[in-house]
Amino acid sequence: MRHGFQRRIVRVAGELLLIVTGVLIALFVSEWNENRKQSEVFEETLTRVYTDIKKESFQADGDYAEERLQADLVRRMLEEPDSIPDDVLPFALFYLDLPGTDYVLSPAAAALREQVDLLMMNANTPRQLQVVKDLMDYTASTWARQDLRGVQATAGLGAVPLKPFPLAAGLRDPALIWHYSAMNDFDNARASGAFVFTPEEKVRARALLGDPRMIARLRTRAAYIENGDASDTRAATIDALDRKIRPAYPGLQLLFRDVSVVGTAVTRGHRNEVWMRSVRMQRVANSGSRWTLDLLLDAGLMKFWTGDAWDENWGGRSFPEGRLLWHGDNIEVPAAGRYRITVDLEAEDYGFVRLGD
Repeated sequence: MRHGFQRRIVRVAGELLLIVTGVLIALFVSEWNENRKQSEVFEETLTRVYTDIKKESFQADGDYAEERLQADLVRRMLEEPDSIPDDVLPFALFYLDLPGTDYVLSPAAAALREQVDLLMMNANTPRQLQVVKDLMDYTASTWARQDLRGVQATAGLGAVPLKPFPLAAGLRDPALIWHYSAMNDFDNARASGAFVFTPEEKVRARALLGDPRMIARLRTRAAYIENGDASDTRAATIDALDRKIRPAYPGLQLLFRDVSVVGTAVTRGHRNEVWMRSVRMQRVANSGSRWTLDLLLDAGLMKFWTGDAWDENWGGRSFPEGRLLWHGDNIEVPAAGRYRITVDLEAEDYGFVRLGD
């Protein structure tokens, strides 16, 4: 009887062991599945974050280019005023007063904090936690600088505007917009015919460059641009963040759903219609950033955009290859023909190769 009792004890213990083992295995599998799901959410979110960071890089580089344009315009107005054409000068006078992109209004920047919070919720490895820390350091430094332009303006560097001078001289305000109005030396404002300065206004604009008060304001503006240049620092900060994330996640791809070409070189018709009709490019296999298209082009102008809208677009200043410029100049195609067009949003470059006609 004692042996029978022992056998029952052994059997019960074995059954308990099986149950405990099963529970532990179930818990392990559940935790593994949960960690896998968290990792998937983490990497999907990181892809969105990386794309937003890339947009911020585009924006910062574009802002820096426009600030350099402003600096060059001021220099030329002070040192070689005759180098600025009469039909460009009135636009340039008003363009100098534009403050640039307000960083706090950037859609990518506004979304970044929420995405970082989601990454934190799903981070469960040292590598993931390090990436979250790098991103949190970046957002902290970014938000600390978001009011930098306003601080500089109230400090006196940009407190004296230029616009009152051309207005007092009788020039009409063309209502320029940062980035958009700078493209192609203001060709977008001039060529559209929507706003044209009269010959009298051009004469008055030229006379302003000899006004001592205007010269003093231009020198103040030059100091403001040089001392208040936050975009270059911002771009360097973003590049440093990219160098931290990329080695940890070398497979990251940009999340642009589509890229298209648009412009007078792409389609024909009325000007306003042409600049709203695009041709979709094809993503290169196993790439999140490279796109290509074989297309018969006219001699004319073109740009790249995504989402069939101007919110996110790129131009350039050279042909047949060059660096992508966020909201930059129209790319001029000098001769009609069939071309293989390529663009790489990661490398920020583009190219055209002439094919057989």
